[in-house]
Amino acid sequence: MAQEAPAPPNTAYHIDRDSSEPAYAQLANILRCQIAEGFYRPGDQLPSEAQLCRRYGISPMTVRR
Repeated sequence: MAQEAPAPPNTAYHIDRDSSEPAYAQLANILRCQIAEGFYRPGDQLPSEAQLCRRYGISPMTVRR
């Protein structure tokens, strides 16, 4: 089994289930912020679908959206 990529250092990233913003949009914004902050650099792989599901407690369908 592949090793999971380390979680970003800023633990403020989470999916707010009480928000009116859909979870998939929140995830997209989280990833955009992490890229903008330099956690992911050009050429880096983003976490897999399974890793994002575990890290943020969301379903695979949400990650695919």
